[in-house]
Amino acid sequence: MADYSKFFDPLSLILDLDEKIQENEAVHDSSDHSSQPSTSQNKTSFPEIVISILQTDQTICQACHINKWKYKCPKCEFHSCSLLCSKLHKETYNCNGIRSKTTYIPMPEYGYKELMSDYVFLEDVSRAVDSAHPLIERAQFSHNKPVYEPGYYEYNDCKDFKGSFLEYFLRESEMVHAKVRRYQSPDEYPFTELKNLPKPIIPRLEYPPILKPNNINVNPKIMDFYVNQIVPSLCAMGDDKNYGSVATRDVTCLQAISQRIHYGKFVAEAKFRDPNNKSTYKEYIKSRDRKAIEELLTNKDVEAKLLKRLKRKALIYGQDITDDFKLDPEHTSKHLKIDVDLVVQMYEKFVIPLTKEVEVDYLLERPLDD
Repeated sequence: MADYSKFFDPLSLILDLDEKIQENEAVHDSSDHSSQPSTSQNKTSFPEIVISILQTDQTICQACHINKWKYKCPKCEFHSCSLLCSKLHKETYNCNGIRSKTTYIPMPEYGYKELMSDYVFLEDVSRAVDSAHPLIERAQFSHNKPVYEPGYYEYNDCKDFKGSFLEYFLRESEMVHAKVRRYQSPDEYPFTELKNLPKPIIPRLEYPPILKPNNINVNPKIMDFYVNQIVPSLCAMGDDKNYGSVATRDVTCLQAISQRIHYGKFVAEAKFRDPNNKSTYKEYIKSRDRKAIEELLTNKDVEAKLLKRLKRKALIYGQDITDDFKLDPEHTSKHLKIDVDLVVQMYEKFVIPLTKEVEVDYLLERPLDD
């Protein structure tokens, strides 16, 4: 049976309206009769009184105008009291009820619910930038070892630079990206030291301060693993001289992997703020227990689903279309452009563990007073 105790009595609402009308008439009758004779045109009508009260009472459902509101639409902030009223507002105002992911939220209103919403959004974005597709593109070229050999080229604009062609190309790319404030975004981390990058030429954007200040950047580890482990395993040995094409693909791969791994900070922040585990995290952080923190952060089911999704994506994007314009259902090696198991292994043995390292390091640096 429905609980009617929490509902407003419609009769009491009518009586309240009647009292308002009487008060309005009393005020009107006590006004200066000598200056203006009383006429019915000067009196406030019953509908006007109803509208006035309903508009000023911020506790009433904006759909039925009877019950107290319980729910606020994430998109338009419409107040409703029930599923029926919520559906009515969506049909009336053509509202889908989904909060805009890019709408600015003032910090006093930014709470755990908004954080989790942004976290889910970032997870969706991270799936879009998973490094499977860039790796497939890179696998179409040979290893091209000279791209990774320090000092192989001399650069007229930087004669003192002794790094590899990839490092030079990456640095030049990040110089341009820094000018358009890419590395002011909280989910972007350059491989070049920030002090060696130019200042942005456009005004700074104000991002919600979700993350606490930190200096965690694992890009050196990503670069080392990518050059010495991923590329030699992924690409056919040899030199096809496509150094420029190779470097562009490498930069895309490195940036995608870096972004994916550093998303771990947002994951750690969201999990830390979970009221069910916050006290446990604080206890482990105080004792500097890395292993316990990592175990609390780890969700084996989520990791298994991630690897399964990654393998499927690599299978779909990593094979040629057959003569009848269909994907090969057998996923035979003759149609695959990349070693799918290698991509999955890379995530399992490197990306996921390094992401956990970022998460743990972030929590150990994070202040506990908020």
